[in-house]
Amino acid sequence: MPAANFKRDPSDHVTLYLSAAQVRRRYGGVSDMSIWRWLRDEGFPQPLRISGRRFWLETDLAEWEQKQSGATELPTSSDGERPRAA
Repeated sequence: MPAANFKRDPSDHVTLYLSAAQVRRRYGGVSDMSIWRWLRDEGFPQPLRISGRRFWLETDLAEWEQKQSGATELPTSSDGERPRAA
């Protein structure tokens, strides 16, 4: 049987949620504590809680990264870790 041929409408919007583990990997394997500090001190996007787990909207992270790239220096958490864009 031939595979279905689906064409995606370019105006379709896909919402992508990243888990805490995916967010840590996105920024170079930072610790959970670094994410917590960025939330507290650096204006890092707030996560959504779903069944007790944290998820971030990819668009929120991309927007935060864009703001950080305009800064003269990336923020540093108290443990010396800096956020790194993927």
